[in-house]
Amino acid sequence: MSLKYEKLIRKMTLAEKAVMMSGKNTWETVDFEKYGIPSMVMSDGPHGLRRQAGAGDHLGLNASLPATCFPTAAGVANSWDEALGEEIGEALAEEAVTMGVNVILGPGLNIKRSSLCGRNFEYFSEDPYHAGKMAAAYVRGIQRSFVFRSKGKIWYQAFWYLIAFCIVTCIVNSINCIWVAVAGMFVPGWLYDIGTTVLNGGVSMVVFFFVNKIIFPEGEAK
Repeated sequence: MSLKYEKLIRKMTLAEKAVMMSGKNTWETVDFEKYGIPSMVMSDGPHGLRRQAGAGDHLGLNASLPATCFPTAAGVANSWDEALGEEIGEALAEEAVTMGVNVILGPGLNIKRSSLCGRNFEYFSEDPYHAGKMAAAYVRGIQRSFVFRSKGKIWYQAFWYLIAFCIVTCIVNSINCIWVAVAGMFVPGWLYDIGTTVLNGGVSMVVFFFVNKIIFPEGEAK
């Protein structure tokens, strides 16, 4: 973190920091005019923007602005065409700028390990190399004309995103999804897709699941 932002954070009260973490509404972060911090608008998703016209809700029950519906990641991956992925990324970015969206919540990136996963359609492939190449192409297209670009330490972002991705064994209880680290899954080949994509992207989303019984974003730095 740069000294500029460290100083800014020190000026903020605990209450202000908490508000920043909770957000202004479903899709927007809180803005603080006195600190020069603007609100950021986020939107699903990887296959077409879901920018809601009125009140936002995470289920998409309220009306959304008209947007292009692109093929799912699984469909695009079957083309084996990275240039096509970049074109879709560029188109998503253009629509995002038009709709006032600062952060696109996509593409979705995961290794398909089971046909029972209900979200396999929005992931690229069960092959890490192919998934990484296609997802990185998406991100390159988005970043080429998008407004949000990370100025932080990209290696630091990549490191923690890689750690999150490596924790792949999921045990489901009645309340939460608890992720348990398995040393055998720390395989370089499985890291390729996530590393490639993060290094091309501007920001990464941190999961809020439990990791070894600790909520991942709340874990202490070691």
